[in-house]
Amino acid sequence: MTRTRPPNSDRPSAARELARYVTADVATLLMRPRDEEFAWCAGGIAYSGNSVQDLLRDHDGSSLIPVCFRINFESGERFCWKPSWFVELDGDYLRYAGQVPHGSVSEEIEIEPDDAEPLEQESHTPGQWSAAIRRIHSEIQAGRLRKAVLSRRICLYQPEPWPVDAIVARLLINSTGTSVFAHQLHDQRVWMGATPEILYRRDGRQVRVDSLAGTRQTILDGNLFTEKDRTEQAVVTEFVRDSLAPLCVHVAVSPLSKRRADDLEHVYCEVQGVLRDDVTDDDLLAALHPTPAVCGSPRDASAQLIEELEPLPRELYSGVLGFSNGHSTSAIVALRCAAISGQRAVLYGGAGIVADSDADREYDECGWKMEIMRRALLDLL
Repeated sequence: MTRTRPPNSDRPSAARELARYVTADVATLLMRPRDEEFAWCAGGIAYSGNSVQDLLRDHDGSSLIPVCFRINFESGERFCWKPSWFVELDGDYLRYAGQVPHGSVSEEIEIEPDDAEPLEQESHTPGQWSAAIRRIHSEIQAGRLRKAVLSRRICLYQPEPWPVDAIVARLLINSTGTSVFAHQLHDQRVWMGATPEILYRRDGRQVRVDSLAGTRQTILDGNLFTEKDRTEQAVVTEFVRDSLAPLCVHVAVSPLSKRRADDLEHVYCEVQGVLRDDVTDDDLLAALHPTPAVCGSPRDASAQLIEELEPLPRELYSGVLGFSNGHSTSAIVALRCAAISGQRAVLYGGAGIVADSDADREYDECGWKMEIMRRALLDLL
């Protein structure tokens, strides 16, 4: 393990130095967990599988390099891997472990945008969005759904490749109340974002799960949470509590509060549990993902409707990224994110639709959620 201070060291330059490792290997994961001061990037694949528990059996508990995992939204299949190197940012110091590929940053793929494509391209016209909301409302009125989460995406193009390391560094420096992440797997498309939502944190047998839904802008006076926001969040709390109950010897729900993430605020509580001795991270992932915060309720019916109404697969958007050292595990939901490849950046944002949702407001809410990534991208142009 080595510990160095980057040249001309300060927190912003150290963040930029850490961020450049996102494109340094065939598989990388950068994380700054919510409410934590440290950040790290791990890369390479020492070995891989589809079970967190299986990889942890071979994991040396003293190793600084965590086991990492990814779950796409649609497939539910896990890719778990033990990275071969690790770089941690603590203050303005960088610590290195394993065979870190110093200076070995991948080439960007350059994608020539079609001359007919605009700089910005929307996934839904207003009419398509309104029609999708009406379809969800009809399913709710028929009693087949309580809630479904519909997402928008925006494609941004520019003449030169997007500077991935600079964008990730900007998120690390500027985003507050979020987990910042960046991830690449077997290709040169990088997923990055600043998510407010932790799927779960496990410390030993103690587990904590976010129940977070409903959104308001903090910059607008008088923009208060509505009954619709509280209803949307209550559906999530009920699902999380019921999903944890068979896995735990005790489950408790904290009082309702608010949680701020950048310029947005959400209705929030935490569901806590004490896990049974035989419960693994694989069991938690299967039980909890996807929650009604990103899919809907009932889960299977909502997922089927999302596949019908959204024009393209979500892939990692609203999927899961996480890491474990055996004793403790953190899993985040990949929200407020963009997928970047060369000159193309695809931004994602979603909104929970319940019986009294207004189509225009939900459309705007998706835009609010994409704004953190839009700023991180466009401020660099």
